[in-house]
Amino acid sequence: MVEKFIEEFTKAAHERGIRNLEFYAESVQSASVNIYEKQPEFQTESDVEACYVEGEYQGYKGYIYAEDFSEEYLEEKLDQFCEIAEYLKEPYEAKELGNCTCQKEFELSGVEHMTEQLLQTVEACEGIHPDFNKFSHLSARETIRRIVIQNDRGGRMEDAVKFAGVYVGAEAVKMMQYRHPGAKM
Repeated sequence: MVEKFIEEFTKAAHERGIRNLEFYAESVQSASVNIYEKQPEFQTESDVEACYVEGEYQGYKGYIYAEDFSEEYLEEKLDQFCEIAEYLKEPYEAKELGNCTCQKEFELSGVEHMTEQLLQTVEACEGIHPDFNKFSHLSARETIRRIVIQNDRGGRMEDAVKFAGVYVGAEAVKMMQYRHPGAKM
């Protein structure tokens, strides 16, 4: 979706005299699962995209930030870009951008798989020691973040990273026999 926005924004911006466009786009996908007392409490999945655009309008730096890439807001975003450049009157400084293509492809495991893995973790922990008797809270989260920086002169750099985390809250209770110090054996 952000790729289409970049293409449409570039075309419309050039028609209005905006040049030297630079796009900083980020896409974040995440999945998370919480389990409480061996029952799924909640599962969430999200996919969020955002784009910061900077460029030159009448010799000045303009910029906008977008999360909604619908065509209906394109003219409004272009107007904002021009207004910011005219208001701030900050001279534009072009930046060099090389090319770097990301070779990494990631996928989220999915909430069903993550839930299954957490429940298997509980079973494995219970098998480690008989004193583990309560698993009050378990959670897992995966996130994929992809960043693309490109300009309207052919430069493009991109990278992606995936990270994950797991939390297991386990309690162990060991029953100890108490003997009064004065008791006879």
